[in-house]
Amino acid sequence: MENGGKTKKQLLIELISLRKRIAELETLELHHKQNEEALLRNNELLLQRLNGYDEFYAISTSKDLMILELKEQLERLRLGLGN
Repeated sequence: MENGGKTKKQLLIELISLRKRIAELETLELHHKQNEEALLRNNELLLQRLNGYDEFYAISTSKDLMILELKEQLERLRLGLGN
């Protein structure tokens, strides 16, 4: 990275700013990982609860989307086979 004729003071200010940005990004990464883990735990709990039903209905909050799933499709999801 070229310093472009910057003074020592300007470079130090830039360095401090970059270190601060790195700390912010590390915090965001930690929050992202925590949220992802929470979603995975919640999905697993949902699958465990739905496993006992022969069929179930899942209705999205979206007006346009209503999904009817059978236990066979749930098992496919649990096995990672998709649709």
